[in-house]
Amino acid sequence: MAPCRDAAKVAADGAEYSEVHETNEDRTGKGLMQQAANIAPGIVEVEEVEPTIRFA
Repeated sequence: MAPCRDAAKVAADGAEYSEVHETNEDRTGKGLMQQAANIAPGIVEVEEVEPTIRFA
């Protein structure tokens, strides 16, 4: 599962995994694996470069 946009932005800002996980759980009701949290900054970067690409 990909991180929600808010969790991805928190991760891109350099937050610890626990904060990213909690943000995703608060917004979606689902936790987030460490691997998904680790790729979240890249998701934000791609979205900023190509805003027509959308992630959950």
